[in-house]
Parts: sequence; structure tokens; C-alpha cells
Amino acid sequence: MMMSRSLLTLFLPLILAGCAPTRPMPNVADLRGNIPSQTLAEDAVLQLSRVFPPAKTRLYFTRTADDAFGRAFVTGLRETGYAVEDAASGSPGDQAQHAGVPVSYIIDPIAGDAGYRLSLMVGEGVLSRAYSVYQDGSVGGGAWAYRE
Repeated sequence: MMMSRSLLTLFLPLILAGCAPTRPMPNVADLRGNIPSQTLAEDAVLQLSRVFPPAKTRLYFTRTADDAFGRAFVTGLRETGYAVEDAASGSPGDQAQHAGVPVSYIIDPIAGDAGYRLSLMVGEGVLSRAYSVYQDGSVGGGAWAYRE
């Protein structure tokens, strides 16, 4: 009895910390507007179509895609043949009422403004790719990584 009480005292704060509200992560870091959004969106749509076939996959965004990348990404997905539901068109908190595969994304800066990492969370998997942005504005990307 004494042992279980001391274990409860030890682990209760850890369990309660997991219930604490967290602030939502932004989709795109504050990148001072110089991110090549259209290029990254086109590349993301192409890679996503290799893993999840268009016209057979219904996608819904878990967060509103209201930045330049998100708007280009949603437009590209629809043009490619995906059925896309944006979080703005429904209640993003209740995933049970959505049919399809949940999608979200994060763009992180790498080494200041030298590059970016795009992470697409699709269903239970994550597609990720690093990009370098050169002085002339061109973009070079590394290989895509997919983790389930």
C-alpha cells in the first residue's frame, strides 16, 4: 500500500502534465515572406500523389491553411484530383466527423533563411524534405523521407 502511494505521488504530476493544454503549433514559421511557397506546394503535391493516389484519396486539413503555402497546396491538391476539406469549412477539433485522411504541415527554417524543412503529416505518416534557397531565388531539394 505504501509503495503504491509513493508511486502514485511520483507519477501523478507526469500524468497531469500530459493533460495540460498546449498552444497550437503554427503551420509556417515567421519567415519574413521570402519562402518559395508555390515551388514547395507544387513539389509537395507531386510527392503526395506518389504515396496517396488522387481521385481515390479524400483529404481534410486539421488546421486552416491560410498562409501562401497552404493556399497554393490546397489549390494544387484540388487541381490534381484530390477531394479536399479545409479546416475552415468544418470544425477542425472533431476528427470523428471527417471522412478521409487527416493532413497538416509545418515549414521550419534551417540555418536562418538558408533553407527550409517541409513536413507533411498525412494520416499516420510524415513526409519530409529539406530545401536550400539560393541567392538567385532558386530552390534545391533533398530526397523525400517517409516515416510511418
